[in-house]
Amino acid sequence: MSPPQSIYARQYVYTAHGVKKLTYSFIAATEPELWEQYIQKGTLTICEVIDSKKPCHLYIDIDVNLKETPGIKVYDCWKAVQPIISGHFNILYPDVPVDYIVMDSSSNKKGSLHIVIKIKGYLFTNASHCGAYMRVLQKFIETEHPGVEGAFQFFDMSIYTRNRLFRMLGQTKAGQKRYLRSHCDFTFENWRDTRVCPVSSNATLITTREPDGGVPAYTSGSRYGAGECTVVSGWVPKCVTGEIYQFLSNEVGKIERMVFTGKNMKVICNTNNRNCRFQKRRHKSNVMYIVINLVNRSYHIKCHSQHCKKKRSKVFFFDERLSNVIDEWMNNKVGSQPV
Repeated sequence: MSPPQSIYARQYVYTAHGVKKLTYSFIAATEPELWEQYIQKGTLTICEVIDSKKPCHLYIDIDVNLKETPGIKVYDCWKAVQPIISGHFNILYPDVPVDYIVMDSSSNKKGSLHIVIKIKGYLFTNASHCGAYMRVLQKFIETEHPGVEGAFQFFDMSIYTRNRLFRMLGQTKAGQKRYLRSHCDFTFENWRDTRVCPVSSNATLITTREPDGGVPAYTSGSRYGAGECTVVSGWVPKCVTGEIYQFLSNEVGKIERMVFTGKNMKVICNTNNRNCRFQKRRHKSNVMYIVINLVNRSYHIKCHSQHCKKKRSKVFFFDERLSNVIDEWMNNKVGSQPV
């Protein structure tokens, strides 16, 4: 009997109207076929398609934009959260070995880890159960380990979608050279071990629930929203998502994305405004962004263009009403926690 085939996605870069774009072709192949006919011949832009109906290992993606959040190290984010995950599994599955396969594709612009967690003899029912577990973990961290929230906000919570594409060992995104590396050699056996969905298994299935007790559900793939803006990795302080969001959107430009940097208590806000206040012209793609300092109750404005790299506006302090919004959150959420 021949080994079963799986579906993989091969990524390509193409140019349309002067803009580089990504597309995929799909491949049905056994693991040996894919390795011999594609990977060994130099095709290293292949992703596993995580079948939405199949059991799988827990998988995690951690991304740190080093331009937006310099000084944040992707491994520090993982090291802060891993003991909490390990503690859960030690309670739920005592004396069961757990293997953490950590793969790194970081560059000087981005810190990036793909992690596959294997509980021996167990698999999550499907990827929606992985997503539900991660959302429960997020709530647990918020209530029991608030000091770890800054690290967890770099965990990509949008990856638990139907038929998600996920890179395996040795693979890179098309047009880039960020190959996923680990402490293991790039062999067929080690590459195969980084699959999220095993080809076949007799493992016991893990079932989970959403934080509200509901049945696990796949997300749409979009980031979690706060008001009308998009929040990276699903969490920013609530004090900036209401009146402050509206105020800054009116002052600088509609906020489309937010990142909370954690320990230094700053929120980076990308806007849709390409009218550069520093060069007095409109950029083709780069936008103005806002740096909110929660400690000082202030903000300043910068631009993503390389030509404006060292430029910034003066510091603007929030008025008493908006400062009180931050104060209330700081007192209730942070309390006596060190800043």
